[in-house]
Amino acid sequence: MNIFKIKIKNYKSIKDSGEVAIDDKIMAFIGQNNAGKSAILDAIQCVFPSTKKAVNRSDFHKGTHDNIEICIWFNGVTDEYLEEKLFADTIIKLLDKVKALEGADSDVEKIEGAKKKVIDTREEKLAEAKEIYQVCDNTICVKMVVTNADSRMGTKYYVDADSVKEIKETELKKILPVLKVIPAIRDPKNESTAGTNSY
Repeated sequence: MNIFKIKIKNYKSIKDSGEVAIDDKIMAFIGQNNAGKSAILDAIQCVFPSTKKAVNRSDFHKGTHDNIEICIWFNGVTDEYLEEKLFADTIIKLLDKVKALEGADSDVEKIEGAKKKVIDTREEKLAEAKEIYQVCDNTICVKMVVTNADSRMGTKYYVDADSVKEIKETELKKILPVLKVIPAIRDPKNESTAGTNSY
């Protein structure tokens, strides 16, 4: 699974990024200070439940009450990826049952029935996953919308760019990989002598 496109609205220094294509060979964002390099990386982190990066009121672009919208498109969401992330244990148990039947010299009908159950279960689980996550051509879109009402903030997740099909954060956690982050170092001179606090 790889990010191939992002769109960010009203987040930190970014009013509206438009759709930005991400090359899978990219190694770095380069630009002058306050151009939004860190804002892009922070926005991506906000969408991944594994990072626990929350949106604060100060993150709304210039104090606006307009919604923050962070949309990330992923490719590489193959049948194999979905199985590995969502229901590999179920398939492994069914395959173990087939092996046990073969090892016990069970009749052919029982073995073929167990094999058919593996195929049927795999197809059923894949269809279910593709419906939940709106997988199309091995791609999905995850959109996070954060509202900034007078009294409180609210966050919702969707699996389409049009904010139609809502999804729970727990469901996202199942399919998205764990994102590893090395925090930004703002003062390399201090960090190099910070002892145990150094990155």
